[in-house]
Amino acid sequence: MSESWIDLDANFSELNDRRPHGVSLRGQDLIVIRFDDRVSVLSGRCPHRGARLVNAKVEGELLVCGSHGWDFRYEDGVSPSSPEDSLRQFIARIDHETDSISIDEADFERWAASHEEIFDPDELMI
Repeated sequence: MSESWIDLDANFSELNDRRPHGVSLRGQDLIVIRFDDRVSVLSGRCPHRGARLVNAKVEGELLVCGSHGWDFRYEDGVSPSSPEDSLRQFIARIDHETDSISIDEADFERWAASHEEIFDPDELMI
């Protein structure tokens, strides 16, 4: 079985450390967070009310939603206060030769097939 990767609209060297970078992939919002020499790619909407997490802040090891303060570990998307409401983390890789970040296509497609985006892509839900 061959692996297939989807390049994201993000160059690793251009990402600010521990600052969310929003990307849209096939109608889904995702967040890319560089931390040191690693990267985490997470679903990009807060499960609480659908706020875009591109407006979130990193506080310590947590990504904190800018709308209502829900928090998630940026390294794995798990919410320490409500693990059942965690963000989806995607299998990601960095290609340093091309400076690109990509995610596993099959992993993304499995999630997208069971996750219909219910939020208006142009609207910040409050």
